[in-house]
Amino acid sequence: MQTDTRIKILLTDDRPENLLALEAILDSPSYGIVKARSGEEALKALLTHSFGLILLDVQMPGLNGFETAKLIKARGVFRHIPIIFMSAIHKAYEYVLKGYAAGGVDYLFTPFDPDIVRAKVAALVELHHQSGSLAQEQADVIHQNERRKRYRNLADSIPIIVWTARLDGPIDYINKEWRNYTGLTSEQSKGWRWMEAVHQEDLQECLDHLTHAIRRGQGCEVECRLRGRDGSYRWHRLQTVPEKALKGELIGWFGSAIDIHDQKQEAWKKKLMRLS
Repeated sequence: MQTDTRIKILLTDDRPENLLALEAILDSPSYGIVKARSGEEALKALLTHSFGLILLDVQMPGLNGFETAKLIKARGVFRHIPIIFMSAIHKAYEYVLKGYAAGGVDYLFTPFDPDIVRAKVAALVELHHQSGSLAQEQADVIHQNERRKRYRNLADSIPIIVWTARLDGPIDYINKEWRNYTGLTSEQSKGWRWMEAVHQEDLQECLDHLTHAIRRGQGCEVECRLRGRDGSYRWHRLQTVPEKALKGELIGWFGSAIDIHDQKQEAWKKKLMRLS
């Protein structure tokens, strides 16, 4: 009896047309395709197949993609399987960030570009070929570096301040939007030096939230004013989420700062009108 040496790929989407499109794009003697129409079906498929890669739709009835991914990553035997999220709806950056936090390694947006799909799948399948504990550890490091590289490439192309930080909190990367807004260089912002741009009245609360999150290993959200290159301050919502390795251990942080100044101003105006 001939052994099936194909790499099995789990495609999960509630839309049949998307499953058919992906199956056609990934038609190859090297791949064994298994399809699931829901998060629940995907979890069942994991019990009967050994997968090298999972493509997971974000927006599904029942268990959505993020919830399904967290359940997969919570099971030790499945934790190493790379997940690519797929979405037509959640294209906003905060959802991409949420996908990485849930354990995803990449994102695909519909309509699918066949060449991009094949290239991303091929790259991750290649990692699957590396076996043995030492090879897997090396693959994990490569994988994490590639994920950070993709994250940084994405970060420099969006109009939102984002950063990455080491496990103990100091920032080791901050994107172009930060540099454009504050006028500070990357070197001037690394470590904890970026907090020089936080308004003095907000500094302690901001620091308390961040240090508390680091101690607990959990994400946090805090509002504070950040100084622009012209010296004026604008309100931002800072959010951090844990960055986890393939085995689930905490290895660092992803962060973002979204400008909410206009919303705050409008809310204050409405409040004053109600009080007057």
